Amino acid sequence: MLGLEFPIRPTTRQDVRDVLAHLHAQLGAAPVLMRFGGFGPGEAGFRSRNQTPYERSFSVSRRLAVLVGWPADAVQRLAELRYDAERFGFRHRYHGLGLDPDPDCYLVIGEVPPEAGDAGLEEMRSYLSAHPFTVPLGAADASVVLYRSTELPRATSVAIPLAEAGERNDGTDAIAAVVGGHRPD
Repeated sequence: MLGLEFPIRPTTRQDVRDVLAHLHAQLGAAPVLMRFGGFGPGEAGFRSRNQTPYERSFSVSRRLAVLVGWPADAVQRLAELRYDAERFGFRHRYHGLGLDPDPDCYLVIGEVPPEAGDAGLEEMRSYLSAHPFTVPLGAADASVVLYRSTELPRATSVAIPLAEAGERNDGTDAIAAVVGGHRPD
C-alpha cells in the first residue's frame, strides 16, 4: 500500500509512529474498498502506467505474476493516503514531481517460470474481466512488513499489524531502523 523505504527528509521514530497512526485512523474510519477485475479489453476511462485497466489488472513483470486493483468507491483515496504520508516524511515509490497520482494496489501473487512466457496472460485478464471481486482494506487488514527479500520468506520477514506497529517499541524501532537504512538483525 505504501513503501516507507523512500523518506523525503531525515525521519525519526516519531515520524514513523505518526504516519502509522494516521494510516490506522484513516483506514479505521473508512476502509478502502479495492476492486480487482471487471474491466473489459476495449474499456477506456483511465490509464494506469500507460495501460488500460484490463491490461494492467494482470501482468507478468520480471517473472513475477502481478494482480492490480483500484479503489472501487473513491478512485483517488489510496493515492491521497500515499500523499498524506509526505507530511510525515515518506514518499510512495511512484509519486513524484510531474507524475500522475498512483491509486492502484498491486499484489505479487507468484513467480512465473521463464519457459512459460506470456502463456495464460490473456486468459487471466479475461477471467478477471468476467469475475471481478472487491476486498475491503481496513486498519485491521493492514500490516507493516519488514523484509530483506521481496519474496518475503518467513525466516527474514516480519509482519506487524498496523494497529500494533505504532504502539510497540520493538516495531517502531525496527521500522525506524529500516527506514533509516539500517536493517535490523
